[in-house]
Formats: sequence, C-alpha cells, structure tokens
Amino acid sequence: MTGHEAGDGHRFLQSAGKLIAFHRDDRLMTVGEPAADVLLIGQGLVKIVLPDADGGYPVAGVAGPGDLLGEMGAVHARPRTASVVALSGGHGWRVQAEVFRDMQERAAVRDLLNETWRKRQENFDDRQVAQSRGVRTRVAMHLLKWAKHFGRATDSGRQVDGLTQLDIAGVVAASQKQVESALSQLRNAGLIRTGRRTFAVVDAEGLQEVIRGNRPDH
Repeated sequence: MTGHEAGDGHRFLQSAGKLIAFHRDDRLMTVGEPAADVLLIGQGLVKIVLPDADGGYPVAGVAGPGDLLGEMGAVHARPRTASVVALSGGHGWRVQAEVFRDMQERAAVRDLLNETWRKRQENFDDRQVAQSRGVRTRVAMHLLKWAKHFGRATDSGRQVDGLTQLDIAGVVAASQKQVESALSQLRNAGLIRTGRRTFAVVDAEGLQEVIRGNRPDH
C-alpha cells in the first residue's frame, strides 16, 4: 500500500473486499445513495464532496492510501452523507456493508475504525482552526499536510498529483483567485513548486514558518 503501512485491519478488509480500479473523475460514492459498501483506498487520491445550501458541491477533504470511506453509513445503515470523486487513478477494495458490520467485532477492524474516526475529528479540528487564519496560511497548512500524508519523494520535494486550484479552494474555503494568489506567493518564496494538477513541497520548514506567522505576506 503506497505511502501507508498496512495493518491487520487493512488486511482483513482487503481479504474480504473486491479489488477495484478507478480513474480521475470517477464517482466512487454518491451522496444520498444507500451505503451498500465501504471503500478502502489502496493507491491514488480522492476528494470528499459535500452538498451545500447554495446547491454547490465544495470539497470537504482529501483521502488517500490507507483511508477508509463510507464506514459511518455502513455501520448505521444510513444513506451516504457525502460523495467521493477520484482525483487520480488508483485502486481500492470495496467491502459489502453487511460483511463490514460483521467484521466490526474483530479487534483489528475496530482499531481501524477508531483511527479513522480520530483522523476525521483531527481534520475537522484543523479546518476549524484554519478558518481564523489568512488564505495563504490555510493553503500552506493543507499543502504541508497533504505532502506529508500522500506525497511521493522526488528530487524537488514531496509531490502530490491530482489536485486543482479549484479543489484546494474548496478545502480552504476561499475563492480560486485567492488560492491562485497564495500559491504564487509560496512559489515565489521558493517553498513550493506547482504544475498542472500537481504541487511539490520544496521547503517544508519554510511552510512551517508561514503557518507560525513568521513570514509576512509580500
């Protein structure tokens, strides 16, 4: 499992699930549909999309290798509360909801569930804290986190593929123009490198300085 050391819980789900491949823009789960299964990501990135009161579908988060999705609906037999769309090609395992519910009694699967919920709460808390910060700081926080969790090592830093400026804007709750400006500042400062649907963190400590507020806007 790229970028993630598989534990017993992951291995149990892999053995019980159906291996599927996905491509960019594939819709892997749809809000409102019955939670017929859970999805364990093996490789690739996906975005979690929530409907809002204005009829839009902002990006609420990004998930990648080792992440478990759709478990709340499966556990409680409720419709999906979010959509999941692939940001890149990859693969994962679908486990039928009834099979997953039966597996909950296994200690390793329960540990995976607890870790999934812990990470989700941590991400929610991070987003809440980030909302009090400027757009550039919010962008820096998320780029650094994504590079740490999902990035692959390259000669110019840890690179993450698949995210557009619009995707980033949804996560940080800013306009695409604001995100474009923030990325430009970070790029001009030599902290990141960007390309079409890709970025690399060149200077992680420099991004930390931005997050700490030790690098003023230029």
